[in-house]
Amino acid sequence: LAKKALLQYKINNKETSDEYRKDPMWQFLSLRAYPDNIQIIETWIKQINPHFHDKSLSLQEQNEYKKNCGACAYLLDQYLNGVNIGMQAGRINIGYDADMEQKTGRKCVYMDVADIEQILLKKGAGSSLIVGINRKRKFFFPVPGHWFNAYYDGHSIRTLDAQTGQIYGWPPDYGNISAWCAMI
Repeated sequence: LAKKALLQYKINNKETSDEYRKDPMWQFLSLRAYPDNIQIIETWIKQINPHFHDKSLSLQEQNEYKKNCGACAYLLDQYLNGVNIGMQAGRINIGYDADMEQKTGRKCVYMDVADIEQILLKKGAGSSLIVGINRKRKFFFPVPGHWFNAYYDGHSIRTLDAQTGQIYGWPPDYGNISAWCAMI
């Protein structure tokens, strides 16, 4: 069905060059048709938080783009569902479970990493989840957690970190993880 939609999109738009590949709707339909084509995700993941490495910003501004993981994970989730493709994350984070629940309309369910894997495998190729981790305290002080996305391409599960613009293997090693949460 997705492959038919992609073909129909090309026909309806009378595309004769590769220019259509820049179109967000074409990208979304292409990813739905070919969920293992990680190149589209690689393009999107770099667009979401372009100021992460921006040295022209003040130190305070740079720091804000290094603390917006929730906003980045939420926006990539939107992209993966065909919404708001092309938008960029701002400096304001979605930091807490309750905030992410309110934003997504889903529940943050704490579970083992193996359970997250099983959900993705059961949903099939092209499935994704927003995932949060908590970290163990360091010298009695809280350590910030992290939000990212898990994506199953039909062959393997990948960690999509839209804050840094990186794609990692699964499960990710973000250090001192004390708990996993999936937005369901």
